[in-house]
Amino acid sequence: MIPQFEPEKNYQKTTEGYATVRFQDCDPLGHLNNARYFDYFLNSRADEIQKIYNFDTLDIFKQFGASWVIYNHNISFIRPAMMGEKVKIHSRIVFIDKYTIIIEFFMTNEAGTDLKNLLWSNMKFVDGKTGKLTEHPLELTTYLSAILYPVDINEGVQQRIKMLKIELMRSQQSL
Repeated sequence: MIPQFEPEKNYQKTTEGYATVRFQDCDPLGHLNNARYFDYFLNSRADEIQKIYNFDTLDIFKQFGASWVIYNHNISFIRPAMMGEKVKIHSRIVFIDKYTIIIEFFMTNEAGTDLKNLLWSNMKFVDGKTGKLTEHPLELTTYLSAILYPVDINEGVQQRIKMLKIELMRSQQSL
């Protein structure tokens, strides 16, 4: 069950987790293999939403008989994550409509200053019995709206990368 929505609560919008880039996940040059970024991102988000929001996608399936399936990914690689490096993994919902959520994932160095890549995962809400698109229930939409970090997805990934770099630079200047 997703927890009861509390209108007065200020919900955290971005999850942040850490991982160490493992040898078995790297190419011969010591770079994190491109396909392994997905595993790092999805595992980090699953761990963090459990900690922060106290539910996971299995809870949503049990409660609503539906869950999200990945429709497409848009990923950009900026700097490699290197073998043995500790990285910070950020994720947040940046778009919601009646059938869709887009989750933005990005990876930085441990200090959060150097952007390594950006992933937008477009996910559709699908009924578990019929396999067809189904609308987000109002209770779920209300909760998702409270954790939404709105981004103009029409500007595209390249513009978003520029904006994230600015955000990271500003956050470092404020320390």
